[in-house]
Amino acid sequence: MQRVYGDLGWIVPDLLAQCRTVQSIYFDAVEQVQMPAWSIGPVVPVGDACQCVSPLAGQGASMALTAAYTLAEELDEHGDVRQALARYEERLKPAIERQHEAGRRIAKWFVPDDTPHRIVRDLATRMSTWPGIAGLLRSRMAAESVLGRL
Repeated sequence: MQRVYGDLGWIVPDLLAQCRTVQSIYFDAVEQVQMPAWSIGPVVPVGDACQCVSPLAGQGASMALTAAYTLAEELDEHGDVRQALARYEERLKPAIERQHEAGRRIAKWFVPDDTPHRIVRDLATRMSTWPGIAGLLRSRMAAESVLGRL
């Protein structure tokens, strides 16, 4: 861990020193499951079980609410459950796939592979608190919102 993360700075050196004093360390991976189809027959997972994105991408609660509302609309509109589920997936899947891709891009930004990219990330993070920059970033993030384009 020292070889891979030792040059990160900030509190990382202290955390790595603490790692030497414990018996075991818990690691967790941020994973993203993408299903080829959202339903099998009349069965469909909902929320994170279906549209799960990385915590780095955010919008999980918004996606779950939007998906639940859309599913309810389709079930109400179509008498056939399978037709409703197909239409539900057809309506939402493109937006969810864009959100999945956004999560992958954000992960690369937050957890870069090399020192030059970490330096750029850290500088951009510091600059985000400068007057005027924070508002610009907020408006850019709002424009990028996948669910806002449904």
